[in-house]
Amino acid sequence: MHRIEEYNNSFFKYLSDERGYSTNTITAYKKDIREFNEYCAREIIGGYATLTYEDIRTYLGYLYDKKNAKATIARKVASLKSLYYFLNREGYVNTNPVRRVKSPKQNNHLPGFLPEKTITELLDLIPDNSIFNKRDRAILETFYSTGARISELVGSDIHDVNWDTNSLRVFGKGGKERMVLLGEPCRNALAEYITYREEALYTAHITDENALFLNHKFHRLTARGLRMIFYKYINKLSYTRKASPHTMRHSFATHMLNRGCDLRSIQALLGHSSLSTTQMYTHVTTDRLKHVYQEAHPHA
Repeated sequence: MHRIEEYNNSFFKYLSDERGYSTNTITAYKKDIREFNEYCAREIIGGYATLTYEDIRTYLGYLYDKKNAKATIARKVASLKSLYYFLNREGYVNTNPVRRVKSPKQNNHLPGFLPEKTITELLDLIPDNSIFNKRDRAILETFYSTGARISELVGSDIHDVNWDTNSLRVFGKGGKERMVLLGEPCRNALAEYITYREEALYTAHITDENALFLNHKFHRLTARGLRMIFYKYINKLSYTRKASPHTMRHSFATHMLNRGCDLRSIQALLGHSSLSTTQMYTHVTTDRLKHVYQEAHPHA
C-alpha cells in the first residue's frame, strides 16, 4: 500500500476511534483529503513530508480560482490542519506547512427561522387519520419542542422516551448523549403515535424494531425520509423564505431566546459544545429588543 494511503487510513481511524466523529463527518474529511491528494498528484507536488507553506498557499489560490465558497475553503483548511496535527503527533512528518495558514473570514449568515404563527400553521396542516399522519405530527412537534437535529431524531429508539421526566434521550455530534425536553403538545402527539405504532407492529408481526420513527415498511425512518415529510407540509404554506428541517431547530432557539430564556440554557438544550455557537441567535432577536427598548426607555 502506498505510504500516503497508510497515513490517510491511520488518520481516519484516529478520527473515528479517538475523536468519536460520525460517519458523515469522516466522509467529509475523506473527500477533502482525497481532493487535496489529487491536486498534489496533478501538480507533481511531493508527499506530506516535503510539502511547504507555499505549496499550501498555492492550493488555496487554486480553490479560490475554482470559485469555491469561503465556507468550503475554511473546511478544507480545517481538514488539512487536523491531518497534519495527527501526522506530527505520530512522528510521520517533522514539518507542518498548514500551521501558519489562516482560514478565510466568512460572512456571518444569520440562521433562518419560522415565525411562531407559521409553526402553528404548519402543524395545523397535518391530518389525524392514519398512523403515518400521527407520525408526521409527532416528528414536527418533537422537532419544535426539542430543537433536535435530524440525525438525532432518526437515531432515536422507542426506549429513549422517558415519560416520567417528559424527555427524550438523543445522541448528538461525536456520539454525545443528552436529554431534550418534551412540551405537552409534543408529549401528547408522541403518545398517540406510539399507541398506533405498537398496534401496527403487532399486526405486521414485527417484534424487533426499536426505532422510534418508522417508515411505511415499519423500519427506521431515514434522514432523507424525514426531510421529505417536512417539505411535504412546508411546501403547502404560503411562507416564502427558504426553510429546511434544520430551520425548526433555529426556530426553537430563537423563540426560546425571544421569550426570555438565557443563552446557557439554550446551549445545553441544543447540545452546543461552545457558547459562541449559540450566540449567533442573539442577532435574530432584534424585534424583541426594540420592543423592550420602546417599553422601557423614557425618550423612546
